[in-house]
Amino acid sequence: MSTRVDSCSDSKHWARHVRPSVLAVLGFLGTLTLGGHPAPAKAQKITEQQLSFMLARNAKQLCSVIFVVGRTPEEAMGIGDVMRWERLLPDWWDWDKIDTQVDLERKRVTLGSYPAVPRSAVFNGRQGCSMLPLGEEEVFFDPADATPNLPRADETPWPMGDVTDGQAVRGINQSAVEAVLDLAFEDNDPERGERGWVVLHDGLIAGERYASDYDKNTRNLSFSAGKSIQSTLVGILVHDGHLDVNDPAPISEWAAPDHDQESNEHGQWVGLQQLPTDPSAPLHAGEPPLHRLQRWG
Repeated sequence: MSTRVDSCSDSKHWARHVRPSVLAVLGFLGTLTLGGHPAPAKAQKITEQQLSFMLARNAKQLCSVIFVVGRTPEEAMGIGDVMRWERLLPDWWDWDKIDTQVDLERKRVTLGSYPAVPRSAVFNGRQGCSMLPLGEEEVFFDPADATPNLPRADETPWPMGDVTDGQAVRGINQSAVEAVLDLAFEDNDPERGERGWVVLHDGLIAGERYASDYDKNTRNLSFSAGKSIQSTLVGILVHDGHLDVNDPAPISEWAAPDHDQESNEHGQWVGLQQLPTDPSAPLHAGEPPLHRLQRWG
């Protein structure tokens, strides 16, 4: 692997803090940790297209850890948020074989691995990082300055903020909660395992524990929690009449060459309702779902 960091300018990061983990049910500890040992992926030959997708996805992940979370490139390359893909796909992904370039001044990350074309991700201020389409140097939208208007968390009542009313938690074995938290953080490496747990019971915090050098204000990647946030925001837009999920996505590259947009005969275009739910939905403009490409061709 060759890793190059361009410029020595400091990065700016704008992410609002989130609690690293929220657990309403105790148990299944091994399956809830980055430090667990997932079953090895079945060995198979990776295609150039699959490698291209992975380069784009992991460039975005590394970009987010550096420019949103606020880690240095050296720190970012060593933490579980990034290294987990080497464990999940050991036959497909090896960071030692990836050409990694980090441009601190332009706030972008580029990953390369022959024979795929290098893929990049770029930081867009408060809108986070985005994967760039093949052959593009900039995103295909105008980044907006999405300034938060929420009140301070330390002045806002729970659950929207951190201020609690002191109400006692009832109906739960507090000793058992503490024992589970002790077990979860025993011999724990936060860069590979647990960073923070919040245990809820009847809407109240029954237990809260953080790893060394972590607390409730530490920035972390949201991972799949982002899908829940996205679905909630889409639901609000639909409810308020700003979005019709039956409309086609407004990106021409996602439409079949001869599709009828009005009737959508044979489902030959990607609809807005598919983007949050369809596992074959495209990564970005210019890369339509594979099964639709195969049907057209």
